[in-house]
Amino acid sequence: MKSKDIKVPLRDGVMGAHLAVPERTPAGAIVAIMLHMAMRDRWVQAEVNDLLERRLAPNPLVTIHKYPGADHAFARHVGTTYSKPEADRALELTLDFFKRHLGA
Repeated sequence: MKSKDIKVPLRDGVMGAHLAVPERTPAGAIVAIMLHMAMRDRWVQAEVNDLLERRLAPNPLVTIHKYPGADHAFARHVGTTYSKPEADRALELTLDFFKRHLGA
């Protein structure tokens, strides 16, 4: 499926985030989104997380999980910022999300 890059401006024309979203979904499809936000992320500024949350959280199809002590890529096993407790929690929440929305 093709996707389109959506640019979320932070301020003064600076791009705060890029989101890949499907260009088209089947008629009647419900598209649910889940975000895992590392709150001590050195790559994604706190302002970007705040902006995404303000814009997306009101949508009942969006689920946001925050990890206060986690850094960018906290669930990547071979990464220097890997954090097992947060990674395990993110995996559990993701599997629950898939079960709920995909019937898997």
